[in-house]
Amino acid sequence: MDPMVVFRCQVGQSAAPGSAGGPAVIGDLYNNFPFINGSGNTSSGISGGYLDYANKATTNTLPLTLVGICGTLSSAATAAPPTAGPPVGTNGTDITTAGNLVEVVFNQMILKVGQTGT
Repeated sequence: MDPMVVFRCQVGQSAAPGSAGGPAVIGDLYNNFPFINGSGNTSSGISGGYLDYANKATTNTLPLTLVGICGTLSSAATAAPPTAGPPVGTNGTDITTAGNLVEVVFNQMILKVGQTGT
């Protein structure tokens, strides 16, 4: 298992993704978070897991570190090429709304000692 792989996940809080969780913002970068395994979709294979925004901390034993906010720098959905991230209007790219998408790395695992968040 690669300790530096980056995963994209949704921000949530306690009970369900997007339930008053977040939105994650630039100031949350490099903080550590737990995750919650929600109900996945057996038809599509999409996981139900999400970042538990309610319990962010600098604690080095939390399993995930937030390293990116998924969004775009472009203000037009037709911008070519996209300046960063998924196209404007893609679900989860609104960084002002709960349930946005973020990029995380493993913080604590067998191949990597957990780091204290900032």
